Amino acid sequence: MAYTLPRSLYNILEEALGSKENELVTRDLFEERFKVINERFNSIDEKFKVVDEKFKRLELKLNILIILVLLALTLFNPAFLSIIEKLLKL
Repeated sequence: MAYTLPRSLYNILEEALGSKENELVTRDLFEERFKVINERFNSIDEKFKVVDEKFKRLELKLNILIILVLLALTLFNPAFLSIIEKLLKL
């Protein structure tokens, strides 16, 4: 079963592998270039992990801020204060 690559994908591979002419590639050369590509992906993956951790910390801080704002709005609401006042008089 034969497969063909779209021209855009072929161009991307050609640029990544540094080959501008048709040539036969040995297994060693292929594995060497593939290792370079894997190293680049691993580097990008590490950067995404750092960004993901920063977003998780930011999400936690935002959740705490939302809870504090909701508590403040509830506690200083005149209707809520009148209910608490009535409950304390009982």
